[in-house]
Amino acid sequence: MSVRGAALFGGDSTALIPTVTFDAPIAKNTNVYVGGGYAFQTNEGYASQLGNKNAPVVTLGAESLAKNVVVYSDAKWGIDAYKNSSADAVSLQTGVGYSF
Repeated sequence: MSVRGAALFGGDSTALIPTVTFDAPIAKNTNVYVGGGYAFQTNEGYASQLGNKNAPVVTLGAESLAKNVVVYSDAKWGIDAYKNSSADAVSLQTGVGYSF
Protein backbone atom coordinates (compact mmCIF):
# COMPACT_ATOMS: atom_id res chain seq x y z
CA MET A 1 0.00 0.00 0.00
CA SER A 2 1.21 3.53 -0.80
CA VAL A 3 0.17 7.09 -0.12
CA ARG A 4 0.55 9.28 -3.20
CA GLY A 5 -0.10 12.86 -4.11
CA ALA A 6 -0.58 14.71 -7.38
CA ALA A 7 -1.02 18.32 -8.40
CA LEU A 8 -2.56 18.73 -11.86
CA PHE A 9 -1.77 22.20 -13.20
CA GLY A 10 -3.49 23.77 -16.18
CA GLY A 11 -6.64 25.69 -16.82
CA ASP A 12 -7.86 28.19 -14.25
CA SER A 13 -7.64 25.84 -11.25
CA THR A 14 -5.21 23.26 -9.89
CA ALA A 15 -6.44 19.84 -8.77
CA LEU A 16 -4.66 18.61 -5.62
CA ILE A 17 -5.19 14.86 -5.29
CA PRO A 18 -4.08 12.77 -2.29
CA THR A 19 -4.65 9.04 -2.87
CA VAL A 20 -4.11 5.68 -1.21
CA THR A 21 -3.18 2.86 -3.58
CA PHE A 22 -2.72 -0.87 -3.46
CA ASP A 23 0.42 -1.97 -5.30
CA ALA A 24 1.05 -5.30 -7.08
CA PRO A 25 4.52 -6.24 -8.35
CA ILE A 26 4.61 -7.45 -11.97
CA ALA A 27 8.41 -7.51 -12.51
CA LYS A 28 11.56 -6.62 -10.58
CA ASN A 29 11.17 -2.99 -9.40
CA THR A 30 7.93 -2.59 -11.39
CA ASN A 31 4.41 -2.31 -9.93
CA VAL A 32 0.89 -1.69 -11.08
CA TYR A 33 -1.41 0.13 -8.69
CA VAL A 34 -5.04 0.97 -8.16
CA GLY A 35 -6.53 3.23 -5.56
CA GLY A 36 -8.75 6.08 -4.58
CA GLY A 37 -8.62 9.57 -3.25
CA TYR A 38 -10.19 12.97 -3.57
CA ALA A 39 -9.52 15.94 -5.88
CA PHE A 40 -9.52 19.33 -4.19
CA GLN A 41 -9.81 22.25 -6.63
CA THR A 42 -7.87 25.39 -5.73
CA ASN A 43 -10.46 27.51 -7.54
CA GLU A 44 -13.69 25.49 -7.52
CA GLY A 45 -15.99 26.30 -10.42
CA TYR A 46 -13.10 26.94 -12.82
CA ALA A 47 -11.62 24.38 -15.22
CA SER A 48 -8.72 22.16 -14.17
CA GLN A 49 -7.18 19.03 -15.64
CA LEU A 50 -9.71 16.99 -13.62
CA GLY A 51 -13.06 18.78 -13.72
CA ASN A 52 -14.16 21.97 -11.99
CA LYS A 53 -15.34 20.85 -8.55
CA ASN A 54 -14.05 18.77 -5.65
CA ALA A 55 -14.71 15.09 -6.41
CA PRO A 56 -13.76 11.49 -5.56
CA VAL A 57 -11.00 10.04 -7.74
CA VAL A 58 -10.08 6.50 -8.81
CA THR A 59 -6.56 5.96 -10.15
CA LEU A 60 -4.88 3.14 -12.08
CA GLY A 61 -1.23 3.14 -13.09
CA ALA A 62 2.18 1.54 -13.36
CA GLU A 63 5.57 2.54 -12.00
CA SER A 64 9.18 1.42 -12.23
CA LEU A 65 11.93 2.26 -9.74
CA ALA A 66 15.69 2.51 -10.39
CA LYS A 67 18.08 4.07 -7.82
CA ASN A 68 15.36 6.11 -6.06
CA VAL A 69 14.02 7.47 -9.37
CA VAL A 70 10.44 6.49 -10.18
CA VAL A 71 9.01 6.61 -13.69
CA TYR A 72 5.22 6.29 -13.77
CA SER A 73 2.14 6.58 -15.92
CA ASP A 74 -1.43 6.61 -14.69
CA ALA A 75 -5.02 7.57 -15.31
CA LYS A 76 -7.22 9.45 -12.88
CA TRP A 77 -11.00 9.26 -13.09
CA GLY A 78 -12.83 12.08 -11.34
CA ILE A 79 -16.37 10.93 -10.52
CA ASP A 80 -19.10 13.57 -10.97
CA ALA A 81 -16.32 16.16 -11.38
CA TYR A 82 -18.27 19.04 -12.97
CA LYS A 83 -20.63 21.57 -11.39
CA ASN A 84 -24.20 21.50 -12.73
CA SER A 85 -23.48 18.21 -14.54
CA SER A 86 -23.14 14.54 -13.72
CA ALA A 87 -20.17 14.23 -16.11
CA ASP A 88 -16.98 12.51 -15.08
CA ALA A 89 -13.43 13.65 -15.90
CA VAL A 90 -10.41 11.59 -16.97
CA SER A 91 -6.79 12.72 -16.88
CA LEU A 92 -3.78 10.79 -18.17
CA GLN A 93 -0.29 11.60 -16.98
CA THR A 94 3.29 10.38 -16.99
CA GLY A 95 6.11 11.60 -14.86
CA VAL A 96 9.34 11.12 -13.01
CA GLY A 97 9.63 11.28 -9.26
CA TYR A 98 12.02 10.65 -6.38
CA SER A 99 11.45 7.86 -3.87
CA PHE A 100 12.77 8.42 -0.34
